[in-house]
Amino acid sequence: MCCPKPQFLSLSTCGTFNDPGEAPGETVFDNTGGPVLSGYVTLTNNFSSQSAVTLSNDATPIILAVAPGDSLTEFVANIGVLSVTQDVAGTPVTGRVCVDAAHRVPVPTCNILAYVTNYGDGTVSVINTATNMVISTVTVGLRPVDAVITPNGTRVYITNEGDGTVSVINTATNMIIATVTVGANPQGATITRDGTRVYVANSADGTVSVIDTATNMVIATVTVGFLPSDVGITPNGTRAYVPNFGSNPGEVSVINTATNLVIDTIIVGAFPSGVAITPDGTRAYVTNWGDGTISVIDIATNMIIGAPVIVGSNPLAISLTRDGTRAYTTNSTDGTISVIDTAMNVVIATVTVGSTPTDVGATPNGTKVYVTNFGDGTVSVVDATTNIVIGTVSVGTNPLGIGIGTICRG
Repeated sequence: MCCPKPQFLSLSTCGTFNDPGEAPGETVFDNTGGPVLSGYVTLTNNFSSQSAVTLSNDATPIILAVAPGDSLTEFVANIGVLSVTQDVAGTPVTGRVCVDAAHRVPVPTCNILAYVTNYGDGTVSVINTATNMVISTVTVGLRPVDAVITPNGTRVYITNEGDGTVSVINTATNMIIATVTVGANPQGATITRDGTRVYVANSADGTVSVIDTATNMVIATVTVGFLPSDVGITPNGTRAYVPNFGSNPGEVSVINTATNLVIDTIIVGAFPSGVAITPDGTRAYVTNWGDGTISVIDIATNMIIGAPVIVGSNPLAISLTRDGTRAYTTNSTDGTISVIDTAMNVVIATVTVGSTPTDVGATPNGTKVYVTNFGDGTVSVVDATTNIVIGTVSVGTNPLGIGIGTICRG
């Protein structure tokens, strides 16, 4: 759980009065319908006044009989409507009331949530990672594939293979607020670090759709290779890397996001499927489904670094921890995930999970890893320190993709 510290907003204002009369007097400050204000209220009666004055808060006297030329301050726990009355009716009085107060800004409740796409039943399961319980189920489009969360945690974008759309979920309510038509058979997606663009790989028509998150409109369509399956974007947002699953030898298309044109094609292993970019933007990791390897690309040169990393059978997805020290791949036909030390690019652990693991994601704090198991309708929870499965969460039918982020409400 992650919550910001309490915050307070201050208010400092003064209002004058002139011959306010008797009750209810003259209103000098009105907080009706406003936030709960607590602070100091000062009543000043000018020297020229010919009567004492009294200040009331919501018709209850709080500062009594302040004589001409005097000033008095009181702390008020809940400031509402402040009004002044003169103690001797008909005598001229002038003065002012000053409020120096603050109100507490409500502290949102923040949780690390996992959004899991259930390909077989057209829903998304929302898991609270603190309890490993499903807290909500959202109906989306037909055959949902991937889930990406905006950096501020307010929206989740779900690719729906079956109807060529992207569902947009408001995380405050877990309700669909928009449906975006993209290309045919959308698969993997990614979002820029600033949250302004979502890139969606459309496998059936060989394109990538670019969505403006401010309007939820497609603003560009980029032609890439055969059966694009995923998209990874550099932290600075200038390059997008797209593995083309239908290619053998495998190809990764490189898009210049300023022009939305393909500027390079990189040869990797057989039938590339998933891609992940390191947080420092120096390398791209690509899963090669056809030969059980991972290709590592130097982003500065778009050249392959070293020999392919051998992992399990038919690796589909790959995810990096936020600090970039570990990469996790789902090995779909042997029911495992491989844990890669990215400093050495070697597998340091192999963890048995559920049936047909398809996607993987680490929590923002890096303590747990969540794996969707397409074959048995579960999500495996792996302790990132011990690389041991510590929990299994039942979700919908054929869970396929996962997005994990910090979601704040309130």
